[in-house]
Amino acid sequence: MSSGWRDDSPRIGGTVSDNDERLARGRKVRDEIMGPGVPPGTPATQELAPFFSRWIYESVFGDFYTRPQLDLKIRVLITLVALSVQGRTAQLRGYIKAALRHGWTKEQIVEVLVQLAPYQGVPATHDALAAAKEVFG
Repeated sequence: MSSGWRDDSPRIGGTVSDNDERLARGRKVRDEIMGPGVPPGTPATQELAPFFSRWIYESVFGDFYTRPQLDLKIRVLITLVALSVQGRTAQLRGYIKAALRHGWTKEQIVEVLVQLAPYQGVPATHDALAAAKEVFG
């Protein structure tokens, strides 16, 4: 019986051209999500572990975000939810901006964050709403 999961992504350690193609695909998708020139991670990541940024582009954005089963708008919302539940407000702010870029309204984003309260807790929801307020201005 099939689980429905089809792993059609290139493998890490593939040919240089495979990895370069994944990197290019990942950068393109990342730019679509966050806007051009917004690197993954933090400045510390860029400085101390540039190989990790490359891996994020190749794997997270080049492989996972490009799977055809979900569009980018839904993937951005899923990521926003995951970051909120984990209490990762720095990254959450970026994905709230991305959600707005992809057509989610402020009202929908607020409703998503409030819907998480029973699962992530009230304090985490307060933090998520504060992050949203910062982004909304």
